[in-house]
Amino acid sequence: MRLILLSALILVGLGTTLYQVKTGIDERQDWLQQLELRIANTKRDIAVLEAEWAYLSRPERVMTLSGDLLQMTPIGQDRILPLDAIPMRIEFDQTGLKKIIFDPAIQPQKKDQAE
Repeated sequence: MRLILLSALILVGLGTTLYQVKTGIDERQDWLQQLELRIANTKRDIAVLEAEWAYLSRPERVMTLSGDLLQMTPIGQDRILPLDAIPMRIEFDQTGLKKIIFDPAIQPQKKDQAE
């Protein structure tokens, strides 16, 4: 009789534990599905925002807005200088290393003035 009673108590304990584990797993699966749904919604929202950004940042639209709202015009070819027109100065420090420093006091010579 004791063996049957002890076996019944062990089975009740194991059944209760198994039920608690099952409900815990079900809760975690529900949480995981909600999280996956949120991730999918966020990815969809990101894709929509990227498409909107691509639409709003079209070069022709930006050029129109910059002309209308800011009165900006494209840079002319006469305003673009070659790289060697940038004034540079080489300095030596205490260790003898060279440093190239931009010096706005040095004015580049124009080609027609040098000739």
